[in-house]
Amino acid sequence: MQALVPAETLFLTATAGIGAPVVLSDEAELMPALSLGDVLAEEMDLDVSYGTLVVIEPAGIDPHARAGSRHLGRILAEILLCVMRRGVFPLERETDALYLMACGFGRLSDTPRLSALGVRPAEFHDGLARGLGRYWSGAEATGVCETGLFSGPEALTSPETRAFLRALDPGFSVSDLSRIEAAVTLADTSPRSSEEVFACLADGVGAKLGSQGAVSHKSGYRMS
Repeated sequence: MQALVPAETLFLTATAGIGAPVVLSDEAELMPALSLGDVLAEEMDLDVSYGTLVVIEPAGIDPHARAGSRHLGRILAEILLCVMRRGVFPLERETDALYLMACGFGRLSDTPRLSALGVRPAEFHDGLARGLGRYWSGAEATGVCETGLFSGPEALTSPETRAFLRALDPGFSVSDLSRIEAAVTLADTSPRSSEEVFACLADGVGAKLGSQGAVSHKSGYRMS
């Protein structure tokens, strides 16, 4: 995870209520002036550092699956949704932004650096597509199984998926996949807070979209 998102990460298990990983910043407000980090510190006696990413996983996940590339892809999908939900992209470009980030990280998973760390690209691509498919298909909200459209290592980049996204959002405009660059890559490998990571990703993608509303933040990332 650190090779993709260099923020401290805390993994928790939910005994009920979720069917897929949920990712939140420790600064997420559960109630006005009450952050997730404060709740974890007070109710669970956990030492949660500022800027920690909190990953809440459903109970019963096989340990081998939890350590696998497919599960990593699903967690990254939730992180990208966190970036999009910051509201820094124009509404009509949100689908483009999310798709560009996903395809970029998909390209990154194909690199020797990630391969050397044990990331299996086909499994990672499948998990990433399934995670975003739950959001795009409405399964995230309804609890139904995600459509088979988003299953498989080529699902994210398939013509069928792009056609689905155009039908879902008439503003979706990504057509030339050859122009999607090999992800947001690290120019600075030092650890940073989750909010800094979100802002850096938003800056990089916002620049690619020509967005005027992206977060202004000096980034340790660059679009390679």
